[in-house]
Amino acid sequence: LLEFFDYIEETDRKAFEDQYVRIFDFSRNTTMYLSTYELQGTGEQAEELVKYKAFFLENGYDLPKEMPDYIPAILELCAVIEPEKAREVYDYCKPKLEYIRDRLIEAKLTYAFLFDIILS
Repeated sequence: LLEFFDYIEETDRKAFEDQYVRIFDFSRNTTMYLSTYELQGTGEQAEELVKYKAFFLENGYDLPKEMPDYIPAILELCAVIEPEKAREVYDYCKPKLEYIRDRLIEAKLTYAFLFDIILS
């Protein structure tokens, strides 16, 4: 993790921000929204979003301004709920997180290290 922080410090801020946007906002292979992976149509994606939304509601949280499949929101949820419930959410998300990590590794992007930490 410290190596990643060093990378951030050594990189021009604008270049770092541009890279982040290209990787996570404009790439379908590495988006931060988990319901976009392996789904064929909008109906399947909607069903998947309902499942993610249920994780939040079942644990007493709501996301009025955020999509429930947004990785940072899911990680925040897992940090504040009971460990066994967090494990259930994590296990559900793990294959998609692995998919993103693999795409980041293929592209030789430093963000893969962060996904290694999430998946460890």
